[in-house]
Amino acid sequence: MENQMELPEDIIGWLRDEAYLSLCGEAVRAALDSAAKEKDAVASTRPPFGVLASKKARETFEHSMHTVLTTEVALHNRQEKIQALEGAVMARLRPALHRYLEGLSTDYRQRPEVLAAVDAWEALLEGYGEQLQAFARELRQTLNAISGPAPVTQEEFEERMRTYAALHHAAGGVDAVAGGLEAAARRLTACANPLFPSPTVGGPPLTGQEQWAGRATSLGDTALVAEIGRAEATVRELLADNLGSLHARAEAAREQIEHAAGQYLQSYWNQLRAHATAHYVEEKDVDEVIAEVTERHHTAELKRQRTRLATDDPYMGER
Repeated sequence: MENQMELPEDIIGWLRDEAYLSLCGEAVRAALDSAAKEKDAVASTRPPFGVLASKKARETFEHSMHTVLTTEVALHNRQEKIQALEGAVMARLRPALHRYLEGLSTDYRQRPEVLAAVDAWEALLEGYGEQLQAFARELRQTLNAISGPAPVTQEEFEERMRTYAALHHAAGGVDAVAGGLEAAARRLTACANPLFPSPTVGGPPLTGQEQWAGRATSLGDTALVAEIGRAEATVRELLADNLGSLHARAEAAREQIEHAAGQYLQSYWNQLRAHATAHYVEEKDVDEVIAEVTERHHTAELKRQRTRLATDDPYMGER
């Protein structure tokens, strides 16, 4: 953390509630373990059936088992309430801590910028795919043109040159978009910081195609047929799944960024949890904690709904 900011009161309040609920959850789990052992102990005293058991023995057993089962049900009810409240508290704490960290940490605040750089790179893939489609068509046209007899007349020679020119043009279109992808990838890499140290999507799989076309069309027909065939196979393999391998790079980069941001938030949250447990809580009854947290949750929810209604209806306050 580059800066130090005082925690807002709402975050302190939710951290306090989370700490109380965590301690209460531990207490209830321990009580359930004890209740399970007590139930086993009572079960071991079950009297024999029929005339071998006295009425008093049966009544004592039934009363003891009823008491244990009633206690166990009550504990499970408390546990369910605690878990529901923990979920509600966490649902409020996570976005609140996210906003807090955006103000506290320059690195964390860059997350949207880094994600936008990934999106900008991926947005270029549509144009890249279109240029690859055009390139694949010209590769096929060239292959068809050179698969027949060698040109003999001036007209046939000029037609061959036009085919080569079209191939060069299509190759240049691929290079132009590939250059944009490389520039976008560099902008993403430039977003690196200690939190996101290596965001990358890599370079485009095909670059320098115009130079390749110049070299290839200077070959003899037999060598050119082999060269064109390999190039077309490579391009069509990329197009077979709509550049899925490149989109997968973008998704992997996003996951890496979100994972790093999530770990950062979780680590800070864990530190705050430890601090809250050590400094924000005092000994309280479980039912008291459940009642107090439930009341605060309901109050906060009503406030949120009123704020939303006021936003939707600006004249609500005048009524």
